[in-house]
Amino acid sequence: MRKYKEVFAWDYPDMKGIHPQLCTHNIYTEKYVRPVRQPQRRLIPHIKDTVKDKLQKRLDVNFIYPISDRKWVSPIVVVPKKNGKWRICVDYRELNKSTQKDHFPLLLIDQVLDTLAGRKLFSFLDGFSGYN
Repeated sequence: MRKYKEVFAWDYPDMKGIHPQLCTHNIYTEKYVRPVRQPQRRLIPHIKDTVKDKLQKRLDVNFIYPISDRKWVSPIVVVPKKNGKWRICVDYRELNKSTQKDHFPLLLIDQVLDTLAGRKLFSFLDGFSGYN
């Protein structure tokens, strides 16, 4: 890993996106589901600046971007990490309830671990964020 450390993302500008012409992710909802607009949740005043800073970093590198479609709105949830810092998450529970079920679910964890057995190295697709 030390030999190829330049291929890893150490900060947000290091994360290269995938052009939408190459790959676009779509979320398909059930046919007769009405969109849900959840209200914004209040943030504890002392973490508002932290949230603004984290969101601005992501906006600056086009990791996220504003959209005008307001049919579905999910609130931000701020969760404490073990190290005392804050993690920004989005509460997609209402959207998840309305999505079409995937016919090809993720592998079971025991199958994933069996596949990794005997390997020298293992890397997460996005270990930078700490939870993917």
